[in-house]
Amino acid sequence: MPVFRRTGNGSQNAPRLFQNVCRPGCSAGFRVFHASFCAAPLCRARQETGFLMLDHTALRTILQNARRIAVLGAKDKPGQPVDTVGRYLLHQGYIVYPVHPARKTVWGLAAFPDLAALPEPVDVIDVFRAPPHCPGHAREIPALPWRPKLFWMQLGISSPEVSEILAGTGVEIVENACLMVEHARLLGNAQQH
Repeated sequence: MPVFRRTGNGSQNAPRLFQNVCRPGCSAGFRVFHASFCAAPLCRARQETGFLMLDHTALRTILQNARRIAVLGAKDKPGQPVDTVGRYLLHQGYIVYPVHPARKTVWGLAAFPDLAALPEPVDVIDVFRAPPHCPGHAREIPALPWRPKLFWMQLGISSPEVSEILAGTGVEIVENACLMVEHARLLGNAQQH
């Protein structure tokens, strides 16, 4: 499950984009993340879209080096994916900052109304918001005095507009993938932090 960099305009500063399932009919047969892109060097879908692969090692390195994660849309309702993933991240030793405009606490931690209110920079922004809200959150990033390494949209969440907004910022993008599942797959369940 590779990570891709959009390079349609030739920019090396364009964000990388982690996707989910190759375009139907790809002769290379690679399984990648999201429905229309492939990492295979000869894949026509890859040639048409201009995406380049970042290997598993690079994503693993980003997750290993990350220490602080903001969870957008955080809530501690048992049985909800955001609750499961948030608790998993805490158990893995990450410093987690819940971000929710109405909640005061989540998982026993102070919640923050938006990214600008966070007390320190974060390495990863994990998004549990509907796709129409993702571009607004991506627009918050250029106004911050710091940059996250990764803007991660959870399983079922994707937004092509986010790539355009974050182009040139150096922020990598993951969409339609569960951070908990990918963390466990790439790093195992051992506490890393």
